[in-house]
Amino acid sequence: SAEKAKNRLLSMMPDLDKDSDLADMCQTVLENWEKLDASSGRYEDEKEHVVKKLKELEKEYAASTEKAQEYKEACEGQKARLSELEKTNSANSDRLAKLKALLRRATVNLEENKEKL
Repeated sequence: SAEKAKNRLLSMMPDLDKDSDLADMCQTVLENWEKLDASSGRYEDEKEHVVKKLKELEKEYAASTEKAQEYKEACEGQKARLSELEKTNSANSDRLAKLKALLRRATVNLEENKEKL
């Protein structure tokens, strides 16, 4: 019956006007359904846009992570090279100090030999 249908609609959608007739209630339900359907379409479009943007960001993140790894490896390589150069420089400084000491001794020996002559 129409009264049963009205009561059922009211139980499912309590915000319907209780004093409306069944046709008005059905019209309100139809309008609400159309609004929801339109919203659903907009949400689907937005969802597609968000998914696309997310994929782009994931690609950018992967690329930046890869680039960061390359920079990290390059930095580590340069640090290793710097360490090698510091060791070489230290060894050369030691050799230079020894050569200076030898030169001083040779100079002193030369002076002593001159005095003897």
